[in-house]
Amino acid sequence: MGFTTQEKFFEFDDQMSSRLLEVKLEAVFGRTAVSPNSLDVHEQTGRIAYVAGASVVLTSLDGTQAFGEGHLVGAARHPFTCLAFSSCGRYMATGESGHQPHVRLWEIYDDAGNFTGQSIRSFPFHSNSVVAVRFVSGTNLLISVGCQHDGTICVWDWRNGTKVSTGKVTAVVNAIAISPDNTMCVTVGSKHVKYWHLPAGDSHGAGMQSRSAILADRRSSVFVDVVFLDNNKVLTVTEDGALVEFLNKKYVKTYRYDDHSIPLCVSVTKNDVVLGCTNGVIRLYDKDDLTMRGRLPHPAFIGMDPASASSVEAFEVQPQQARYPDVRALCCTSSMRESFIAAYSDRSMFVFERGKGSDPWRKLSSSMAHVGPVTVVKRYPSHFTYLPGGSFITAGADGTVRIWNMSRKCDRVHCGLKQIKTFF
Repeated sequence: MGFTTQEKFFEFDDQMSSRLLEVKLEAVFGRTAVSPNSLDVHEQTGRIAYVAGASVVLTSLDGTQAFGEGHLVGAARHPFTCLAFSSCGRYMATGESGHQPHVRLWEIYDDAGNFTGQSIRSFPFHSNSVVAVRFVSGTNLLISVGCQHDGTICVWDWRNGTKVSTGKVTAVVNAIAISPDNTMCVTVGSKHVKYWHLPAGDSHGAGMQSRSAILADRRSSVFVDVVFLDNNKVLTVTEDGALVEFLNKKYVKTYRYDDHSIPLCVSVTKNDVVLGCTNGVIRLYDKDDLTMRGRLPHPAFIGMDPASASSVEAFEVQPQQARYPDVRALCCTSSMRESFIAAYSDRSMFVFERGKGSDPWRKLSSSMAHVGPVTVVKRYPSHFTYLPGGSFITAGADGTVRIWNMSRKCDRVHCGLKQIKTFF
């Protein structure tokens, strides 16, 4: 649920004269981040960005940025599908869907560190939809991948605004990863794992050189996410819940875990491989031998009022047969202390921070939202004192009634949580 930014309205007085009012977007409730391509965090600053319909929301790990909540809204009002931070954190690339979708480059902050949110370049090339964008660290290169109907992968020089190279993709692409040495990328999708060599300085204008991985017994698999462990080793997650390892572009091994939760997405930290799974499970594995090191706390179980939780331990107290939303997107940062950002299938998002000693994890922030359309919005009467001033109530197609308040004070437990009550 949200509103467009910088919209202009006419207000009519008794004499029917009009004056122009400018309305600026202040906050967005909810998100459409349901894939690994629509959630990102900048490693050095800890700034988070996620897709919310036709806007991109930028915030901090604890929801307390100096400028508040920042937003990117394109002039075409096309729904955003993917995003990525540049290595310096000052710029962001986005992809969108709709008629003549563009890859857009945004300046997020100026030299003084103030939020700007201005579109500075636009690259029209793809058709129907852009499914993934990635900056190549330490270079001027930006990679974009179109949907199956578009069937192209493109490399841009984003500083000069030129197209460097293109390639043809014949399969559905679900995710992309770039090697640590920035010489190649890999795309994964339906029966598809392909390595692409990134253009060097003297190869601009040439087609992208590529090679399909040797899939062996995995040639019928649908791959949904991918990460590089080093320049030669790649880990992918399949639709049927297997973790598949490739070495030097060849299938090596399949890992399956005796658990009721199956992997859906994957991320990496300095020492760990992090798997987001069904039923709200997030597991950590050693990066070298993939032995299990631990697991993160559960989010709010389905039917729980998250405002009632006063600590991480409260999320571990659940009724018998409690069900949790699936983890759909996952990213990690070590900007302050090691933190994990997880977006779930019920449109909630939790940030967990690694603790110390006997308190291994703590919830840094969380936000909840309706799943599906919001059907009713009502302002809480100001002369009633049961709820804080400025509260309003929403009802949605997901069968919940939620009470919100924009002025809620931030504390350790409820920071970033604009909801004050949920009724199921």
